[in-house]
Amino acid sequence: MRVDWKRAISSTGNRFFSSTRNASIRFRAITLGILTLIGFGGVGLVYLWGQQQTEAAFQQSKDYTELAELSQAIAITAGVLQSTQKDYENVPSDSLKSRFDELVGEAQKELQELNALPVAMDYFLEISDARDTIDAISGAFEMLHGYQSTLGYDADRGLQKELSASLSQAEAAVKQKHRRSKDPNTLKLMHTFSDLARAQLDYAITGSQNSQGAFEVAFSRYERTIPRAQIDPAVAEKVKTNMAAYKKAFEAYTKLMTSGQPAQSCWRTCSIFCHHA
Repeated sequence: MRVDWKRAISSTGNRFFSSTRNASIRFRAITLGILTLIGFGGVGLVYLWGQQQTEAAFQQSKDYTELAELSQAIAITAGVLQSTQKDYENVPSDSLKSRFDELVGEAQKELQELNALPVAMDYFLEISDARDTIDAISGAFEMLHGYQSTLGYDADRGLQKELSASLSQAEAAVKQKHRRSKDPNTLKLMHTFSDLARAQLDYAITGSQNSQGAFEVAFSRYERTIPRAQIDPAVAEKVKTNMAAYKKAFEAYTKLMTSGQPAQSCWRTCSIFCHHA
């Protein structure tokens, strides 16, 4: 039997090239699929990156919003602090002192929250200055409250009560026994009590050296008059005891008024910083 080699070779070649062509198509299909997956992966990465950037921008925007809100809250607290300070200066009281302490605590808490924000790093110095100012205000107010408590909120407390009580008792002792006396020195003594009361009140209001000098002049007049006044010896002793206590209380009062001036100056300075914060 004769073999047709030409046809056989042609048939084999066709099958080989057909297989090769099919493999090439499959390879290209796989390659295209891989490229497609890589493309989708790249798109996904870009999407994720875009999401991260959006979230970061949103978070930063949120932080700046919180920064603005907390800054406004601190400014409001500073204003209430200043208002409370003015109320205390007009009518000092323990309740206003407690209210002031609460406001200081609120301001310190707000500053801590502000400092915790990531964007607050750009305002580190300003926040530190604000914290130092609040601490200085608190310390100055504490000193002033200590002085005011010792001096007395009114005539019924502290040194003011001692002053009023001792002078009133000395004057009452003389008037009770010698109300109708016509002795010039006794009458002069009773006028001296009134002069001392006026000088004391003027000093309490102004704290001036003139009013302090007026008090000293009036007290010297008392010291010269008491030995000459024609009053009962027992009354004279009671007057002397009360007037000694009166002078001691006034000296303590003037000393506190003088020593309290640095604290008042510090308080006013801190209040100015707080007002412009």
